[in-house]
Amino acid sequence: MMHRSSPLNRRVFDKMWPYILLFLIAKGILFLTLEFKFIKNGDGVTISFSSNTPTIDLEYYLRFATDPLIGIKTAVETLAHLDFKRWMSGYFFPGPIYPLMLKITDYGITNPLSMKIFTQFCSFGFILLWISYYKKYYRNCYAVASIVLILYPMHHFYSVMVGIDIVYAFLLSFFVYTIRVLDLSVRLTALLSVLLYIAGTLTKPNFLPMVSVIFGYLYIKRRDFDSRIEYASYLFMLVGITSLMLYYYLPYYLYYVDSSAKLITYFGHTTEELMGAVTGVQLGWFDSILSTILLGISKMLYLFGIRPSYTALDNWLLVLRCLTGVPLFIGAIIMFKRLELFETSVVLLIILPVLTGATQERYLLPILPLLLANFILRFFKKNDL
Repeated sequence: MMHRSSPLNRRVFDKMWPYILLFLIAKGILFLTLEFKFIKNGDGVTISFSSNTPTIDLEYYLRFATDPLIGIKTAVETLAHLDFKRWMSGYFFPGPIYPLMLKITDYGITNPLSMKIFTQFCSFGFILLWISYYKKYYRNCYAVASIVLILYPMHHFYSVMVGIDIVYAFLLSFFVYTIRVLDLSVRLTALLSVLLYIAGTLTKPNFLPMVSVIFGYLYIKRRDFDSRIEYASYLFMLVGITSLMLYYYLPYYLYYVDSSAKLITYFGHTTEELMGAVTGVQLGWFDSILSTILLGISKMLYLFGIRPSYTALDNWLLVLRCLTGVPLFIGAIIMFKRLELFETSVVLLIILPVLTGATQERYLLPILPLLLANFILRFFKKNDL
């Protein structure tokens, strides 16, 4: 949905260089701030560009950095012998892309910088790709939306923390850019989107639902292919790739859902407790309905960062995280009211699978620009700058 361009957008901010300059200034200020040891994570470890900041997730991926392809090799072995029982009996490997990057950059206590430079490039690409998207689909407010996106703290935080989410967010932004912004032939668009889908799924299982977007694109463009055989080949290729990745990630997903239900708390209660009788209402089915509603509300609040900290986080950081989640929550509501098919589909495909397990604001990082733009768009529908 496009809107009439504002006078601000028709001047200097029509160009890309002001945003690049603003991004570099923001990164420079962040670098200087962190190097003065100003910010610490919940474990009391200083966050900076020049030091290693260990997290539970990062330590998990580092276990596979010595042999990033061990999961693929094990999956192929069990599949070749049709030993499904063995595969489902305790294997839960991550995608190989992120451990491979940790190995290539030799990330560790003595060498944290190279991987952090890589995640800064991911952050940079993530921002520029979405600014290009804004320029095409949010013409009325793209300058303001772009500036706010650049200054928004979430993507800066995860790029410094060397999280997998910034890599995943970059790949998803490239995927969206390919399908909706790039003006390529149908064949090239289909091929590039499939390659990005493969890279995304090998990075994180959350990318798997994007196969629906490619199927939708192929269906809409089905008459533009040179032959039915070429069209069918893409369909069969997608079905095959998705089936293999579902097989690969199924043990991982089952472990994730089970451990989330038992270990992750929402305002002091686990999923199992909330689905029990936490409300105290002794009416059987009515109690179950109330518990389910309570669990759903709690998960949504946690997803948007409106939650207490799992660790001893400074109060000002806790307040900042909650405040940055409010515009995203409002943006989601506005988006669902607008019902723009592509954007709504992408957001739902990202959010719904996450709701089956633990919910945190980092899962919103790939769709942060869409939620933020919809929030800002609200102020530009009637009055132009």
